[in-house]
Amino acid sequence: MKRILFISLVALGLAAFAAAADEASLVQTLASQLNVTDAQAAGGAGAIFNYAKSALPTNEYAKVESAVPEAAELMKQAPAVDSTASAVGGVVGKAGG
Repeated sequence: MKRILFISLVALGLAAFAAAADEASLVQTLASQLNVTDAQAAGGAGAIFNYAKSALPTNEYAKVESAVPEAAELMKQAPAVDSTASAVGGVVGKAGG
């Protein structure tokens, strides 16, 4: 269930990117739509792509990466994950779902 939701969110993000691709990059589109800085948009997108890479099978993530060529660069801009916060989030996620 969580996987389907995640893939759906990625698909929606890609659709939004495709609609704006003629005029702006993914980061510019996210920054504009979410009213955040380019750095925040890049970091957030990178975090999502990092999660997608860890959660999806390699062949499925390859489709995402080919659809969004800048994904690898955005992943480098994602904020570092605090292992304590990550562990707590994992426990909370398992408890809730």
